[in-house]
Amino acid sequence: MSARVGHVTPWGVHCGVAKHLSYWLPEAAAHRPHFVLAEYPPWWHSSVAEWNTCPSIRCWKRSQPDNLHTPCQIALEQGMKILHWQWDPSFFPWTAITEYETWAQNAGIRTVVTAHTLHDLDEFTWVNKAVLKMADAVAAGTPGLVAALTDYAARFCIPLKSPIRLIPLPVPEMGSSIVRRPSSVVNPVVLTWGFLGAGKGHLAILDAVRELRAYAPGAIYRVAGRAMTGEQRNTVDSLLSASADDPGLLDLREGWLDDEEILSLCREADAIALNHVWRNQSSSGTVALSVASGTPVVVSDSPMFSGYAESGAVKVAAPGPNGFLDALLDVLTKPDQLAAGRAEMMKRIAAPVVASQYEAIYQELESA
Repeated sequence: MSARVGHVTPWGVHCGVAKHLSYWLPEAAAHRPHFVLAEYPPWWHSSVAEWNTCPSIRCWKRSQPDNLHTPCQIALEQGMKILHWQWDPSFFPWTAITEYETWAQNAGIRTVVTAHTLHDLDEFTWVNKAVLKMADAVAAGTPGLVAALTDYAARFCIPLKSPIRLIPLPVPEMGSSIVRRPSSVVNPVVLTWGFLGAGKGHLAILDAVRELRAYAPGAIYRVAGRAMTGEQRNTVDSLLSASADDPGLLDLREGWLDDEEILSLCREADAIALNHVWRNQSSSGTVALSVASGTPVVVSDSPMFSGYAESGAVKVAAPGPNGFLDALLDVLTKPDQLAAGRAEMMKRIAAPVVASQYEAIYQELESA
C-alpha cells in the first residue's frame, strides 16, 4: 500500500499559497491516501464534510512556537509516512523546524517542502536555512525560485538532500462554459485581479489605460479583488482618487472572487495586466490562472513571472512610464501572438501534470 501523505498547509486562508493545493490534490488522491493538516478549513467550499477528496483537519496556527506538535501527533495517529509542507517563511519559527527535524528522523517521516517565496538575508534567514537543511525534497514553482533556493543553500554550505525540483503552480480545470468574447480595440477592457495591495502597482496600469484612451477612447481599467488590510484599503482610495477626473476609466469591483468568477472576468477582458513590484523570488498563482483563461497577459519585469516570460506565454512590459502602454497596445492589436507560448505553458501547469510530479517525489522517498 502506498505511504500516506499529510499536507501541512494554510489551506483555507484567503491566498494562493493555500488555494493551489486544491487544484492538484484531487488528482493525487486517486493514487494514495492524503490528509490535509490545515490552519483553517477549506472556506471556498461549503463545508469540510462536502469536500470529500481527503480528510481535512484544522490543527495548527502559524507563527506559534509549538504549532507543529499537533500535526506531528496526528501524523503518527493516522500512520502517515510523508509530510508535505506548503511553505512560506512566516509559517513556523526556526526553533520549531529544528525540533521537527529530530522528530521526523526518529519517527521515520520523510518531508517534502513546496517553497512559495524566498526572503533574502532578513529575519527569515535562520528559518530558510533550517528548512533547506531539513527537507528530504524541495519543490518550487518558477525557474528563478529554484535557482535562488539552490544558490541560497550553496551560500550557507547547506547540503541539499536532493536537487530543488521545478513544479509550477497548477490551475484548476478550465471549463468550456465561459467563452471569450471577441477582442475590442475600440473599447478594450484591461483587467487586474487579486488582492488590492500596493505591491500590485495598480496606479501605473491606471495611468497606462488613461493614455490608451488616446488610441481607444472607450478603454476601461477593471480592478477586481478584495481589500482586507489598511494598506489594501489605501490602494482602493488611491485608485478612486486618481480616476476621479476621468469618468468611466475605472471599474472597481471590490470583493472576494471564486474561481468561476475570476475566469469569467478574465475571459470578458481584452487584456490582463499584472504589475507586481515584489522583488523577492516567488511564485504567482494569479499569472497561472490569467494565462489559462486565454486572454493576453501583460506583466511587469518581476521575478514572480519567471518561466512565463521565457516561454512566451506573457508579454513583459518594458520599464519606464510607457512600458505598460506599449505592451497593451501590442497585445490588443496582435492578440494571437502569445497563443503558442500559452499552449506550451498549459502543458506544465495542468493539475494532472503537477500531481504526477509530486507523486514521483513520493515514490522516490518511499523507495529510498
